[in-house]
Amino acid sequence: MNEIKGTILTVCVMLVATELISKIVPQNKMMGFVRSLMVTVILISVVSTWAGKDFELATLAEDYSQNEELEEYVNGQYESAAQQEISQYITGLLQTIQIESEKIEIFTDITADGSILIEKVSVTTRYASDKERARALLQNTVGNEFEVEVTANGS
Repeated sequence: MNEIKGTILTVCVMLVATELISKIVPQNKMMGFVRSLMVTVILISVVSTWAGKDFELATLAEDYSQNEELEEYVNGQYESAAQQEISQYITGLLQTIQIESEKIEIFTDITADGSILIEKVSVTTRYASDKERARALLQNTVGNEFEVEVTANGS
């Protein structure tokens, strides 16, 4: 913004200087040279301001790509923390009915508005006899909000 103000000030000063010189210098040939010199200075000033803005736009593009990388990192950390929290909740829920899980996988997605959507929960129980009880508990708890998959290790 300061560069634009500086350019406008330069143009105004050059116009005033051209008028003053035209009053002082009576020769037409000298006046043509002075006017062309003033126009050249004004054009250089305007072009340098625009060239400076183009450089700043390139810098802004670099900043934007760095911000995208940071946003991806933060979203990944946010999604990982949410998955861990949901996994701990399901582990606690299964422990209330004395079911031990060997593995819990949470499949999530980050929506356009930045919220985390749970797509699927996959639980592997230690014993085959616990599989149906775990499925019933999880489906009764979460309803139809996301897919629940329960498998048994069979050991």
